[in-house]
Amino acid sequence: MAGDSPRAEGGGVLECRVGRAPGQVAAQVEFGLAALRRLRLPRAAGLPRRVPADGRCLFRAIAHGACLRSGEEAPDENRQRELADELRAQVVDELLKRREETEWFIEGDFDAYVKRIQQPYVWGGEPELLMASHVLKTAISVFMIDRSSDGLVNIANYGEEYRKDKESPINVLFHGYGHYDLVETFSEQCYQKIKS
Repeated sequence: MAGDSPRAEGGGVLECRVGRAPGQVAAQVEFGLAALRRLRLPRAAGLPRRVPADGRCLFRAIAHGACLRSGEEAPDENRQRELADELRAQVVDELLKRREETEWFIEGDFDAYVKRIQQPYVWGGEPELLMASHVLKTAISVFMIDRSSDGLVNIANYGEEYRKDKESPINVLFHGYGHYDLVETFSEQCYQKIKS
């Protein structure tokens, strides 16, 4: 659950932060992806799928993963943006629907937060991950790169109640400074290896 999830620097929820120059974000994303490529996991364990750092990164990564999971083709960048915006709208609706159970973990004024997160340039974090798991009725796992071992560390899981036997969650890679990418596809065996 979100209350048990790790917190980002400064005590805030894992939330993408606006304020970095696009070149800084791109350089840090490339550094993270290079580290992921160095992992000594079997190829089936997961490959990074870059998504644009346009404020929709979390929603793009999840929507892209949902497409692949349902057997659809990987969406092109325009379709990915459309799907991300649709998912954002559904996530906002779910957040409003579950206000009583979610308001306590939203920092600041709930209504102001909801109004802000509706904007396509505002990056999502823990509340949106949790709501996306409910919207899609699927588990979502968040990983970070452990720079000391060049391995992946599972830092949070959402929607475990939707996880079906031998079905891997949608996996996203949080770069630690505000960007998410999709990690496609972990076999169950590799997922268990990484998780432990």
